Amino acid sequence: MTRKLGYREDGVEIRNRLGRRATERRFRLERTAFSPATDIEIRNLDACLPLFIAPTT
Repeated sequence: MTRKLGYREDGVEIRNRLGRRATERRFRLERTAFSPATDIEIRNLDACLPLFIAPTT
């Protein structure tokens, strides 16, 4: 799915995750490959805003 969205592989690293080997694959989306979706609808945004915006004092 990642590649279908335009992301390209940017490297692979082997990491230690809880004492076990884990493969980390990095992907990058170049600016020229990005095309914003125009069919997105956000519902119930007001209820979520406090989770993303720091309160003002």
